[in-house]
Amino acid sequence: MRINYSESLSRLGFHPEALSLHEQLVVACKEAFGSNHNATLRVLDNSVNTLSELGRLDEAKRIGQQLLELRGKNLGEHHPLTLRVANNLGCCLLKEGDFKNAEVLIRKAVDASREHYGADFPATTQFSQNLATLLSMQGPSDESIKMFRDIIARMTRILNADHVDVLAAKARYAAALSFQKRFHEAKQEYEQLLAQYRRTLSDDQPNTLICMDNLASAHGAIGEYEQAIQLVEQIVTNSVRKYPKMPFTLKAIHGLIEYRILAGRPLDSAEELRHVIELYKANNFSFDWMVMDFHHMAIAYLVKNEPNESVRIMRELVEVCDKQLGPSNVNSLVNKLRLADLLIKRQEESEAHDLQRVVKSTLSEKQKSSNDTAAFHTGMEQLKALFTTSPMEIEGIANAFVARSNG
Repeated sequence: MRINYSESLSRLGFHPEALSLHEQLVVACKEAFGSNHNATLRVLDNSVNTLSELGRLDEAKRIGQQLLELRGKNLGEHHPLTLRVANNLGCCLLKEGDFKNAEVLIRKAVDASREHYGADFPATTQFSQNLATLLSMQGPSDESIKMFRDIIARMTRILNADHVDVLAAKARYAAALSFQKRFHEAKQEYEQLLAQYRRTLSDDQPNTLICMDNLASAHGAIGEYEQAIQLVEQIVTNSVRKYPKMPFTLKAIHGLIEYRILAGRPLDSAEELRHVIELYKANNFSFDWMVMDFHHMAIAYLVKNEPNESVRIMRELVEVCDKQLGPSNVNSLVNKLRLADLLIKRQEESEAHDLQRVVKSTLSEKQKSSNDTAAFHTGMEQLKALFTTSPMEIEGIANAFVARSNG
């Protein structure tokens, strides 16, 4: 029961709490059953996903690789549990920006699961969705779109159009369209999906609220900020009342601030964002969101003609990333480059060039340890592009403010 509870915590986004319970369960399972027992390995597998979500990728990879060897040795390389570990390890590599090796692992899991268990096997469907998502994150991909459409058609035939798993697959398809910057199509998919959620669930059910948030992102991506604000205000009203500690509640508050900034609405955005960041820290919410809001806050102060505060915040962000993720992590490197850009704008080129040299040196070292230099470069650039270009161009925050001020 405690294993099921830890898995539920992770699915709901309470990753620090889930990891703490995973660690307790690993010790208990090893003492009760041994290191190679299925219960112990199941908890370790869950730990890989949770560590990955928390940005602790080196630990996740180390455990995942050990687990893959154990599962393969004990169960065989084509057993569903072995394939699940390979899939999870691939997803971890994806987060690190190693697109090539991530694709090798996930595609292998897809092919083996389809061959041995069939295209309709639940694991095959799950792995296929991960592969389609990976492909969509690398740029325009007809294969990704075709895969998602085939998956949804197959799931609809086996289950029904309103089944929760079918709706989840449709949400991932819409997200894939967004990754490929096909925002108008993504908006249409989210609108249809939201109608289904409202018909089958309710306006204040978590899946409905998350879909509303995704639809708001699609509106924001095509400059429809007022429509985005209206949706997110509904989310905040419902989620603050019913789900005050859920991660998507804080994400909605963050989104509301961002859309107001983009729409040129007056607000003391930097101070509000600081408040949101403190909530992230207090409640152990998504590290990625916190990093994004740090950057938004730096831009907000820059627009308010407080460049010293903007640089101070970016320095704080670099320190947080180095401490939490490690100085060679892709997010740490990206934010060093962001800080360097700010310093260059202030004509503090000496420090900026020092930061750029640190990034270049780190990349050179990572290339030496990479089996495929070209793949590493490609992965780094793609992940940087994804991280620095959200559906609402982050730099558009500054541009929108400056345009309104000058007007």
